[in-house]
Formats: sequence, C-alpha cells, structure tokens
Amino acid sequence: ILIPTPGVSQTKTDAILNLSAFMKVSRYFASLVLIVSALFVLTGSTAFASTVVWTNETTGTALSGLNWVSIASALDGTNLAAVAYGGDIYISGDGGATWVDHTGGTLPSSPHWHGIVMSQDGTRLAVVDDGNLSGPGAVWTSADSGVTWVNRTAGTPAAGLYFESIAASSDLTKLAAVVRNGDIWTSSNSGATWTDAST
Repeated sequence: ILIPTPGVSQTKTDAILNLSAFMKVSRYFASLVLIVSALFVLTGSTAFASTVVWTNETTGTALSGLNWVSIASALDGTNLAAVAYGGDIYISGDGGATWVDHTGGTLPSSPHWHGIVMSQDGTRLAVVDDGNLSGPGAVWTSADSGVTWVNRTAGTPAAGLYFESIAASSDLTKLAAVVRNGDIWTSSNSGATWTDAST
C-alpha cells in the first residue's frame, strides 16, 4: 500500500493505486472476520459441544439386544415409541427411562415392524408391518398412546402389502407409507382411506 507523505503532492495515478490496494486489504479482512465468526458460532453450538452425553436406556434390561428398527418422539421428547423387528412396540412416557410393551389386543404376534411415527403431543401413533411370517402387512394406528390399535389398511386396496416405512404430519392426519418393490400410499384422514400415489 502506498501511504501518502505529508507535504508531497500525489498524482491521480498514485491516488487510484492507493484506493485499489486499500479495497483489496479491506475485502481480505472482511472475509477473515466472517470465517472467524462462523467458526465461533459453530463451535459454540450444541452440535460441537463436548458436554453432549448419550445414555443407554436399555442396558441391563430385557430390551437390550432386541432388533430395533425404528423410533419416534413427541415434540418435547418426553413421549417415545420404538419397534423391534419380529418383536413388539414399546412406549416410554419419561424420555426413555422406562418402557412399556404395548403390543397386545388386536395386534399380530411377532410382526415384522419396520417403522413408527408419533404425533407431536404423543397421543397418536402409526406403525407399519411388512407381513412376511406374520401374515399380510398393514398400517396400524393408535389414538390413545398405544393402548389400543386399529388395522387401517384392512379392507382397502392397500391391504396385505409389504410396508417398509412410514411418515406423517405432526398431528398424524396425513400419512405416507412405502411398499417394498411396490408403490407409495398416502392417506389424508388418519388412515381411514388410502390412495396409491405412484399411479
């Protein structure tokens, strides 16, 4: 950078060179400030925090070692639901500290569960079964936190399919499920009716 000397007149060319050099240095420092600021924000976030702790909530219990395939959470993380392939549906109301088996009543025994979703308030659930050894696959829903279940695809064109995964809106009124080697099925009324969205 050319620094003007007091008492010495500058030519127009010198002034332009000074301004150009100053702008280049200014851009360099501005970029440096942005990079440092970004690093500060990232390292200050929880994603990089060294205080993040994971807790094994099933070690030493009968749930340890099960073939877990999917888990869902309510908005606040207090209510959880998890499914084991060839096993059961488990619900927790205390953030995973304790679990209750909610596979009973009308649900098939030892189904091949593949996915589960939960509403943001934790009261509604939907789970998919691919059938295989337990019979025809289905989409099951519960409106009472997993106490009772209803087969939502029985008697519909989506009955007996090999469901592999499911997604839902926050209130579980809208559902979308995928079928192995098949199509994508959707419902806009909590599973009462289904539409093949792939045709």
